[in-house]
Parts: sequence; C-alpha cells; structure tokens
Amino acid sequence: MNPSVFKYFLRYRPLFLALIRSREIELYQQNMTLSKKVLDFGSGDGFFLDTLQRFYPKVFKNAHIVGIDVNKTSLEESRTYDLYDQLVSYDGKKLPFASQSFDTVFSNCVFEHLPDLALNLKEMHRVLKPGGKLYTTVMAKPWDWYVVLPASFWRKKQVHINLLSQTGWEQAFAHAGFKVKKSVGYLSKQQSRIIELAHFLSIPYLLSYILTKKWSLVGPLFTKIVPVEKLQQMFAENVKVKKAAALYFTLEKPRSSPPR
Repeated sequence: MNPSVFKYFLRYRPLFLALIRSREIELYQQNMTLSKKVLDFGSGDGFFLDTLQRFYPKVFKNAHIVGIDVNKTSLEESRTYDLYDQLVSYDGKKLPFASQSFDTVFSNCVFEHLPDLALNLKEMHRVLKPGGKLYTTVMAKPWDWYVVLPASFWRKKQVHINLLSQTGWEQAFAHAGFKVKKSVGYLSKQQSRIIELAHFLSIPYLLSYILTKKWSLVGPLFTKIVPVEKLQQMFAENVKVKKAAALYFTLEKPRSSPPR
C-alpha cells in the first residue's frame, strides 16, 4: 500500500475508505494493462479514478474513458474532475452501448451491491471485445465471519446484496462467459476488524459531510494522528483467496467466446 496514496485518501475520504481504497489502487496499478477504450462501470463521484490517475497516470494513458452509474448525483459530481470523455446514466439493466465497444471494463467494489448480478455481468461481457479484460474488486463472504458486530448489521448498512465466496464469485463470472486470469485476496481477519473499527473512528468525517457537504474538513488532522506507516505495513500483505474478505480479479472475455 503506497503511503502517499493512503495519506491522500485520508485527507479527502473517511479512514475506513482510505484503508481499503489505497490497497485497491495498488492492485489495479500492478495488474491493469493499457487499452484504448475503457468503461468505468459504477464510476461514482470520480474520486477513486482521479486518485488512481493522479498517482499512476500511465494506467489509463491516452485511453478514451466512459463512466457509467445509476446514481445521477454522483455522475454530476464526477464531472468536476474532468476525467471522462463521456458520462452516461444507467438503468441497471442494459448498457447503452453496442456489442464489442470496449477493450476494458473497470469496476471497483460494485458487484456486491447489484440487485441483478448475472444480468449486469452478461451485459459487460457483451460490450467487451473478444480478448478484452474486466478488472474488478469485490467484497467476499469471509467479511461476514470476521466482523464483530452482527453480519446482518453490516449487510444492511453497506448494502451488500451479493457477498459470495471465492468459488461463488468465480462461478458467477464463468456463467457470464468470463475466464479468471488472476485473483488476489486482501483483507484478513485482523485487517477486517481494523476496517470495522475504522468505520466508527470515521464519524468525524460523517459530521463534516453533514455540515459542509465535504469530507475533508477533518482530513488534515487525521493525516497527522493516524499511524500511517504502521497501517501501511499491516495492510501490505496479500491474503489467501479462500480466506480473504475482499478479492481482486482479472477476467477475460475469450476470443472464441460464443454470443450471450
């Protein structure tokens, strides 16, 4: 986990997000390859991609990037970053693009929230060119086992509709026509419990957002009091995929893939 990325996240987003997202940025930076046309599925407010671009500009160098999201407010917020060549509102059912339109689909911690996971995966498969890659991170079933508070509390709070095991995720991807090229586990039991605690330590960020519509009011203070180097070391290691509370996947649409 790059401490500079962690500090940047910590300045502008709550502690628990800084811990998770800075690790995910490292995973994308290590594994994504250059492509011409990219779909950011579930692009949100644009902050994650902006941070990835800020610290690792070569990842999307000269790419045509399309952002798509069901949340129109988030789409409007993402316009302030000037990241996307196109921003599109999504109905959650059918992607408004022709088949084989993209070289790459990129989606960070979105799939666990989708009401119709199978339909959305098939749509991503449809719009990818043969040989195209889908890069994604997802939360996984072990999160339920590791948290101290009841799993039902976190599922409701975090809107985790699909919290699958490693095998469950791989079966869902295979059913949509994807081939798993790489998987990496992150968030161990200890790390998950730190994340759980960090949700409550992040309450000052929530108050800041409620009062000012900005997360960053308390961010500079947190960058000074949080033990960045110690946390960076604790979150740097990969976790066995079957035991990880979160998973990174590189997926491929095979070149001989039949239409779906």
